[in-house]
Amino acid sequence: AIASGGESLGTVVGPADAIGPMERVARLVAHLADREQEKLALAAETLGRYKELTLLYDMSSSLSRVLDVDEVAEKIVAEAHRFLRASEAALYLLDRRGEMLRPCSSIGHAAPIALDGVGMELRALRSAQAELIEEIAPGLGSAIVAPLRSGDAAFGVLRVLGDPASRWTAGELKLVTSLAENAASAISHAMLHRDQLRQQALRNQIERFVSPSLLEAALEDLGEQARKRPLIVVYFDVSELSRSMDQRAAAEQVLGAMLTATCAAIDVLLAHGATVSTAQ
Repeated sequence: AIASGGESLGTVVGPADAIGPMERVARLVAHLADREQEKLALAAETLGRYKELTLLYDMSSSLSRVLDVDEVAEKIVAEAHRFLRASEAALYLLDRRGEMLRPCSSIGHAAPIALDGVGMELRALRSAQAELIEEIAPGLGSAIVAPLRSGDAAFGVLRVLGDPASRWTAGELKLVTSLAENAASAISHAMLHRDQLRQQALRNQIERFVSPSLLEAALEDLGEQARKRPLIVVYFDVSELSRSMDQRAAAEQVLGAMLTATCAAIDVLLAHGATVSTAQ
């Protein structure tokens, strides 16, 4: 018999007095078959690695031009779902209050997750480490969850679920981890761009009422700790109040209403430690 990898490949047939030579021939054929199987396995692994590297290169190149958080999430989820032939894929991000993991993009089921709960998504978020679950439950497939990290902390997770026949290994875990790293970098860049646009829009609005030189001077006077605190600017347009009043109202009535409203606004601001300045 010619056996390779626990399977029978065939037999060597010959005269009864040639058992020894036939066995040597069978071992030689089996050895050659084993070597061919090793070559095929190595070729398949090399092809798989090439496909993974190509995917990550194309993804990195594609995401470098994307400045929208939702679009980044959609691209990552779509590629993870396609490449791994997954049944579901979802990318979650922490909300602004840091109370929930909310799905930013998904293929399949994905619901918000409260941070005081349990589950593989929260484990990955808290530990900032990727996790492979070979079988979620009897009859179900594998699952991989990888964190989106900024430094040592995670601000989101990428979750991929396989079909019941899937049995993922460390190779798929490494791929999903790499996709999550690409997503974290691209989303951080997109968030920074979004914040810069918001700051510029806010600055443009402020400069409608305050001269750029005055605004710049105010910002320069802030210390580093003060810069990190929320800055709220309240504009109280008394001219709008005067226009809304009855044109037949007496001047003393208009001035009284303006004074009352102004004092009320200033009291609120001072109660919160604000600085009050007036401009005409």
